[in-house]
Amino acid sequence: MCIGLTACSGDKHSTTVEAPLSRYAIAQQDYIASSISSESTGTYGGLIHIAEGLAPPPGSFDDALEKLRSRTDTADFNLPGLLLLLYRYTDSEGLDASLFQEITTEVQRFKYWPDELEPVAETTDAQNMVTWTENHYILFSSSAYLAGQLYPDHVFPASGRTGREQMEAFRPRILKWLELRFASGFSEWLSNVYYNEDMPALLALIELADDEEIVEKSRIVLDLMFADMALNHFQGNFGSTHGRTYTHKMDGTRDSTRGAMHLAFGLHTQKLGDMTASLMALSDGYRVPGVLYEIAHDSTSAMENRQRMGIRLEEADSWGLSLDRLEDGMSLLTMEPYSHPLFADLFYDMLNAYDWWGHRDFAAFNEFRSILDDPDSRAAQIENVVVTLYDVETRDGLYYSNQPRYTHAFLPRGRFDETLKQEQWFFARQGDAYLALWSSDPAADWVENADPDAYGGQAYEIIANGQKTIWSANSAMPPPSETSPASAKPSRRLPCK
Repeated sequence: MCIGLTACSGDKHSTTVEAPLSRYAIAQQDYIASSISSESTGTYGGLIHIAEGLAPPPGSFDDALEKLRSRTDTADFNLPGLLLLLYRYTDSEGLDASLFQEITTEVQRFKYWPDELEPVAETTDAQNMVTWTENHYILFSSSAYLAGQLYPDHVFPASGRTGREQMEAFRPRILKWLELRFASGFSEWLSNVYYNEDMPALLALIELADDEEIVEKSRIVLDLMFADMALNHFQGNFGSTHGRTYTHKMDGTRDSTRGAMHLAFGLHTQKLGDMTASLMALSDGYRVPGVLYEIAHDSTSAMENRQRMGIRLEEADSWGLSLDRLEDGMSLLTMEPYSHPLFADLFYDMLNAYDWWGHRDFAAFNEFRSILDDPDSRAAQIENVVVTLYDVETRDGLYYSNQPRYTHAFLPRGRFDETLKQEQWFFARQGDAYLALWSSDPAADWVENADPDAYGGQAYEIIANGQKTIWSANSAMPPPSETSPASAKPSRRLPCK
């Protein structure tokens, strides 16, 4: 870390002067020394040992490798550290051949994107990896790109693409993420948890990517993140509003960003084994701008800080994002618009394209899959009344070669206190809340539930036959004296003809 300066004189005598270490370089050395003396373990503690030519503490990489092998959630947190090891420290005396080979194997056969659906020998899939939130998106895409750059001719079995092809696939994803964060901010804004997971991906790109555009834009966004921390801390506690955080992270002592805060600004405390702090300690390519250090330590100036984060989905087109394009679905999911009406159709397409029906976070949707698979409809709603018109598409399609000519409503009798059918009306009551449902098919009715374990064995589905069907639903909160579900009839019949 010292810079040698040689001064030459006419009498051939010369002296070598050691330039003083910067504050940042001293913080890097201190962090490395503390990691070694405390025998810091895990991927990032083990990485620092290997970087220093020392054998890592036993088992340092076991959890990371098992997560990669079983495709378990947060496996991607380990990738920046493992890739830095494979790029820079393969000749370290602390890295034995068997560990090197195991890391190489798991990095090469890992699943880096939801569309990588090819089976891979000797791996399993826990069906719980989150790939689409803001921090995971950049961790997965940056790691896939860097793995492809490291092994350009290798065929990655999960995708079937070569390393070069991986780079081509993931470069635009990285740039889109960087450009959106620069222009619109973060959905996980000022997060004292998730900034600490974005930063390792950016540091890895700065250190390892050969693409100058990616490196420069990563550096710019990382500067902005440290600017956020410098402007929004109190005595080192990243104590601002947070786009995402957890209760146990809010007392000022357990910020996930405290390790980065300490290295960048000398505030808060060291956090050994930390992703961001460890990569900062080993970084040659990134330095926190000095002006941000000054801002972080300026506690005397009064300041009003105004920030706005995010975009409106109604403006997606102006940000280069399409609500009809599968590829853009992942970028939009970084903003987590799961229930936004404009996103619903694209989200449904993603569930199918990426086989997410079995994913831990989306498996609950299977209960409603038959409804989601229904044909196109038109619906209009005014306050508590909705009318839906169906015209069943009977042509052969991707999922159905013989589309049935019926529609159905989900109204599980076992979930209500009372239910009743009168002619074409279906009524349900839960406490003082009432629902009335009308079908244009006079023969529409609940169908028998063949599964005794579903909905208490009671009927839950109403079938209306016919290619063209109209449904109307009306909800109400009647006076307490009206307790019969039959009293929940709408005040007037809607003109459903």
